[in-house]
Amino acid sequence: MLFASLLSILFFQPILKGIVYDASHDHPVPYAWIALQSVDAATSSASIGRLSDSTGRFQIALPDTGMYRLHVEAIGYQSLDTLLHLLNDGTTDLGIIKLLPTAIALHEVKISGKRSTIENRVDKLIFHVNEITLLTATTSLDVLRKAPMVSLDEQGNLILRGRRNVKILVNGMPATLDMVRGLPPAIIQDIEIMTVPGASYDAEATGGVINIITRKRRFDGYEGNLSVVTGTRNRNSDYGYIAIRKGKWNINGSYTLNTLKNTGYNSIERSIFGKPFTENTNNTTQETYQFGNLAFIFQPGEHDEFGLSLNAYGYRFTRSAFSTYQNSFQPPYVLQIFTQHPTQEPGLYGSMDYTHHFANPANQLSFAILLNQLITLDHYAHTANSNGNASAWYASSDHTRFREMTFQSSLVHAINTKQKWETGVKWIIRNNRSLYTSEQYNPTQHIWLPDPSNSGTFRYNQDVIAAYAQYTLLQKSWQMQAGIRWEGTALHPEWTDTMDIGRFTSSLFPSIKLRIPVSSTQQFTWSYTQKIARPSTDYLNNYTDKMDLQHSYTGNSQLQNERLHDAELEYSLNTENIYLDASVYALWTTHPISSLTLASDSGQLQTSYVNLNKQHTEGISIYISFSVFHILQTSINGVCNYTRLQYHQLSHEGLTGNAGIDLSCRLPAHLLLNGDLNIQFKPLLLQGYGQPFRYNSLQLSRAFFHGKLRVFTLVENLGNRFTGRYTTTLQGADFQEHTVSDFRFTSWKIGLNYRLGQQNSTRRYRQKILNTDLKSK
Repeated sequence: MLFASLLSILFFQPILKGIVYDASHDHPVPYAWIALQSVDAATSSASIGRLSDSTGRFQIALPDTGMYRLHVEAIGYQSLDTLLHLLNDGTTDLGIIKLLPTAIALHEVKISGKRSTIENRVDKLIFHVNEITLLTATTSLDVLRKAPMVSLDEQGNLILRGRRNVKILVNGMPATLDMVRGLPPAIIQDIEIMTVPGASYDAEATGGVINIITRKRRFDGYEGNLSVVTGTRNRNSDYGYIAIRKGKWNINGSYTLNTLKNTGYNSIERSIFGKPFTENTNNTTQETYQFGNLAFIFQPGEHDEFGLSLNAYGYRFTRSAFSTYQNSFQPPYVLQIFTQHPTQEPGLYGSMDYTHHFANPANQLSFAILLNQLITLDHYAHTANSNGNASAWYASSDHTRFREMTFQSSLVHAINTKQKWETGVKWIIRNNRSLYTSEQYNPTQHIWLPDPSNSGTFRYNQDVIAAYAQYTLLQKSWQMQAGIRWEGTALHPEWTDTMDIGRFTSSLFPSIKLRIPVSSTQQFTWSYTQKIARPSTDYLNNYTDKMDLQHSYTGNSQLQNERLHDAELEYSLNTENIYLDASVYALWTTHPISSLTLASDSGQLQTSYVNLNKQHTEGISIYISFSVFHILQTSINGVCNYTRLQYHQLSHEGLTGNAGIDLSCRLPAHLLLNGDLNIQFKPLLLQGYGQPFRYNSLQLSRAFFHGKLRVFTLVENLGNRFTGRYTTTLQGADFQEHTVSDFRFTSWKIGLNYRLGQQNSTRRYRQKILNTDLKSK
């Protein structure tokens, strides 16, 4: 009955249809822009816009009968404006609408105006990736680094407003960080940021949601981009992509290859039970990352769209290290170890989706199926020499398989131009397996002997079932979005063949947002939501990592889920040249997960994971961007958090956060100068703290051939020889550990970028301006 009543609402709205024709040559005008604005006093701000199809036909569902202003236009034609009076429900056929060609040739048409880089809606903040951002980005992570409240740590992991557990989406579909790294930057159109996500997003998004929207061609033809970047220390970033539109088909393909080489030095000073111990290591690491994507979009009609995406990625990591261990125990000894550590991570990701748009384009029904599989082959081996004498070798390997299938469906219904509700269901099936073995080499017998104490199989199966409902109300003086999400989790982890700890939990997660505009450019938003963080396989796996002979790491299969409460008050200012976003927020977490390090009787450190008693965080974030005469573009990003952690008698509190500045300046002779500086503070640990890590870059580029070819030079991490230094200190009742890691991050790069085909972003830009102009009339 509910579905039947919904269909009656969807199909019994007033519908306006027609066909746009060339008045001089008597043929259809494809992709004309048709806009309707109500002139009724009660709904004078309401407007609806839509493109005609390739045959000039259009169909628009209206919220109600009444008087409307009709505006029709197309490139190369004179626009048409008229008034319509719709008296009855049902379909009104306008027949043929004829447009007169203009005397201006298409290549002479110039569009003036400026689309705001940032759009702040009640449910999200949208960062429209502008030309300068794309021109100065060599990887997709460079684009994300320029988005509001987004930063990256020293390993390239995304951080949103100081939090690391960020949910990543690509075109609304769940994605991995490896997939995002493989996206060509030129294909990114918008970045949607949800610091306090609503009920329509997974409850696992405790750190917020970032949704990357990629470009789609709207007209027949092709476009593409080729980029080649090479640099010192084998830092190369090459990619290419092509997008083709032909009739009802849209085909996109891309390939990315990134390589990176680092040399560095680690120094660890430990004191265990009052006895000092030092470890010095020289590291050489080599990383290679490849990503390929092929996507198809088929639109058989005006209302239906089918999508298929296939992705393959591979990651190879090789580490060679020479370590010297020295202590002052009795008797003292010096241990020299040569370590080989290769890792391979091949992965596959695929998705199929279908979307049906009803007569009102705001109403849609969608289905999607996703499959993600990642295999990790991790192996390391130690060759030891103790006090000048050869000693036993030690080797360990971990073969991990992660497989995830997702089934999801959602229904969006716009009751009218001011109200919308959305509902959906989701089912996630996760199968994880870790097969690990450890071996000790006997030099006398020249054989490898298994170590049963650190060998076994860990299986972790998880099913997540979710359903949600969300309602949005847009009034002139205030807007609101409220929702509720239910999620049930079935866990079935197994440790070898003797331990089975299956359990089922379920919870409700409310969310609400209230926005109050105080002027046409300023507004306040209050938000509250609840989220959940399920421990990952790395936290649960009881396998012991003994890569560091004096400090081992193991999981805890008894961990509970985290429950996060997030409240935020936000102020935003958006004018033609300035955007400001300032937020104050409070987060409190039940059963937060943290690492815990203890000293063993054998004189070694052992780290595992526990659920804390308390974790409270209060913070403030500020983002401001502005431009000066469209020549200088600047953005400043800052986050400061104060966190308190407590676990029984242990407690720790302190400040964390990040800060960054980005400047771009257009110079004469088609030159573009860009520089940025980012400082990332280490997260607060229960037993320690970390020193800040910084990244900076300076780029100069020049355009040729009307902007199709751009040549640039780039210097990363200017300054100290060891710009990539970061420091961590751990301290307990019986130990202290101070780690300093230095990496030679300074690199000089040169590259070129070439644009292929006809870029169609101008058309989208024009539609935005025309729609805005129509609303202001």
